[in-house]
Formats: sequence, C-alpha cells, structure tokens
Amino acid sequence: MHAVESGSLGSALVLRGAPGDVVARLESIAQWREYDTGEPIFSQGEVSSEFVFLVGGSARVLIHAASGQEIAFADIDSGGHMGELSLVDGGARSATVVAASVCIVAAVSHENMLEVLRRNSVIALNLLEDFARIMRGSNNRVVDLSTKSGVQRVYDELLRLAEPTPNGDGSWYIPTLPKHKEIAVWASTTADTVARAIGQLTNVGIVKRRTRALHILDRRHIERLASSGED
Repeated sequence: MHAVESGSLGSALVLRGAPGDVVARLESIAQWREYDTGEPIFSQGEVSSEFVFLVGGSARVLIHAASGQEIAFADIDSGGHMGELSLVDGGARSATVVAASVCIVAAVSHENMLEVLRRNSVIALNLLEDFARIMRGSNNRVVDLSTKSGVQRVYDELLRLAEPTPNGDGSWYIPTLPKHKEIAVWASTTADTVARAIGQLTNVGIVKRRTRALHILDRRHIERLASSGED
C-alpha cells in the first residue's frame, strides 16, 4: 500500500445524486491509496472505522471462520465501497477485504463521513439501499451454507461462472476454469471436494474439459443436482 495523488469520486455509486461540492470536498479530504493485487485493504477484527471508496480495480470480501476456513463473501468493483458496518457502529471490521487487482481507494475518516451523511439525505438513502442489498445477499448465503452440501455449493459456483458459448448454439461453458482452491473459497468447502464434484460430472458426461475451459453438456442436470443433491 502506498499513497497516491487525489482523483475523482464521480463513479462512486453511493454518491449518485449528491451535490458536486459535496463530492469535491470528499475528494479533497480523503486519503488516496494504491494496493497491489493480493494486498489486504483491511483485515477482519481490525479496529478501523474509515469509509473506503473503491475508485479503481476490484476487491474481494473474505470471512475467516473459527475453523480457519476462508470463505469468499462478495466481490466489489470500481465505484463500490467498503467499511459501512464499522462506519455505523464503530465496531471492528467484520471481514477481510483483499485487492483482487491493483486497487485505487479513497478513505474518509469516520467523523467526516458521518457528517456528510447527516447533511446529505440522498447519500444516506443510497447507503441504506446498499445495506438492504447486503442483507438480502447475506440471507441467501446463510441459507445455502446451512441447507446445501459442499458438492451442491460447488455446482452452484460452476453455474455462476458459466456463460453461453460464442457459437450461439445454446450451450454453456466456463472459458477459464479457476483453480480448485479458488472455487472452494466461494463454495465454502475444500479443494478436494471441488475436484471430486467436477470429477463426478466428468465421469457421467455432464461436463467436459477442453484445455483450460470447462464445457457444460447438460446445464439442467447440474441445476437439478445443485437444488436437490440427487442424480
């Protein structure tokens, strides 16, 4: 992490509709920093209440369970933000945020950001909308973790990564299959479980590996497996 010259917050989603002078003041009082890929922007349990705008790059939100397992919770793209929970209650960071690529951020102190919220209802409402989105996502995540097996969550992740093939024939594929360890982080399971789940699909002809891509030959079958866990 190192300091960089100030930039623009014009793409910040939470500031949409805000007066220009308010945005300009935030730009002037923020601490502007750059983080390299893989570098933590802040860590779970850390005592810090800065509100952080992600101006460039992408970041990943990770939660470390008591067992030591690392669980990917969300990705944040340029224009997003982080640190809203600590901003509101002053508590320690509830998750770790790591730069998924080179990131440029603008960090605003707890006191300054709260003052902006008090004086600008449009920003406060934008933040409330984001809280609602986070809560809905959290609820869905909890349901998946509590009701689905690790293998089912791997199937869900494969479906999330899949996209239509360029030939337009209605088939699906994952152009570059991530490493098993990375899929495991999102599926909240182990790399061995990921390997076993993909191996099972390959053995029965539901998917096929071609170089670095994974071609899905029967998407509906995977959807059924993900929802019921039964073949």
